[in-house]
Amino acid sequence: MINLPYFSLKPNLMSINIKALNVGDGDCIILTISNAKGSKVVLIDGGDNKSTVTSTVLDQLAAALKAAGREAPDLVVCTHYDDDHIWGLIKVAEQYGAAIGECWVLRPPEEYGNFIRTLESAVLQKNTVVDPMRTESMALVAGMKQDPLVEEEAKFLIESYNSLQIFLDRLSGVKITEPFAEKGTHLDGFPGFKAVGPPESFYQRFLKTHTSKQAQLSPDFLFGEMSAHRKAEQELLTEKASGKEAVTNPCDKLGKKSISKVSAVNMVSIICTYEENGRTYLFPGDAGIESFEAIPGFQKSLKDLEFMMVQHHGALYNISSELIGLFNPRTAFVSAKGKLESGVVKRPHPDVMACFKAHGIEVHRTQDCENYLEYTEAQQVAVH
Repeated sequence: MINLPYFSLKPNLMSINIKALNVGDGDCIILTISNAKGSKVVLIDGGDNKSTVTSTVLDQLAAALKAAGREAPDLVVCTHYDDDHIWGLIKVAEQYGAAIGECWVLRPPEEYGNFIRTLESAVLQKNTVVDPMRTESMALVAGMKQDPLVEEEAKFLIESYNSLQIFLDRLSGVKITEPFAEKGTHLDGFPGFKAVGPPESFYQRFLKTHTSKQAQLSPDFLFGEMSAHRKAEQELLTEKASGKEAVTNPCDKLGKKSISKVSAVNMVSIICTYEENGRTYLFPGDAGIESFEAIPGFQKSLKDLEFMMVQHHGALYNISSELIGLFNPRTAFVSAKGKLESGVVKRPHPDVMACFKAHGIEVHRTQDCENYLEYTEAQQVAVH
């Protein structure tokens, strides 16, 4: 297939090229935008730590930079620091260093770091009889022994937090911005590309209040937070595999709320939009339903989109039928690998895909391409 151009330098005309790379159950989006004054390259997330993924990210980014005449990304956006989003960014930071124009990333509050250290202590105590037991970890250790999902989730959060620390270390010399919605943060020279979420108050609610000292010392809180959304997904898979589903309308299977079923780190993903020529493009990371509802005026600003990435790889609890109807994107991409669990595809979830279809919206999947899906300024979609 002949590759479509990244952009065309037409006088006074904005242009856009979006590549959603095939990085499995992760995200990596390369956005090239241009106007009469020049072009800029934005990298949104970078996939996980598999060598095949990181090499794909670096190769495709190098090609995009060359096509746009740029030496390094003008902006790197780390929507959140789960490993399936941040690890490739670590490799990008190592390769381009201080040449990167700017990075948007939210640093967790001190309380969240304390929360992670509590989890680390609990995991260590569960697997050794040598270390003395910390009071705040005892019940969590018991919970891990009772429910393996709790330990699995704890290790995932610990790994993600540690990856963030590595990433921040690699960004030495790079301008780092925490783009809370109230700040009106936008890409230099392209005010149409901006961070619209999360508001700082919403962010604090999930990462500060939820991991306060009182919460750390509450065994019931820790146990509930660690297992809730993992159990919810497992119960759904078991239900579907057993054929006990009673609901026939797939849109009715989507939730009304994400809280308790989606992790706090996902819920506070940086949400970016790009507006040009009357069109709006949405890049939401792994945000949840309440993440959008926290954005002032979202019913107007996010209505009838030109393009959107479906958040959290098409997971069931991150989007509602009402949001799909509001967004109503002309083009939608989802980044996932379609892996089977218990005989059921977990992501992109079939009910999410079916609900988009019920709204008359086709969703293009990265699992169906070898390297990347591409959207061009001519409103065309290509598979590479």
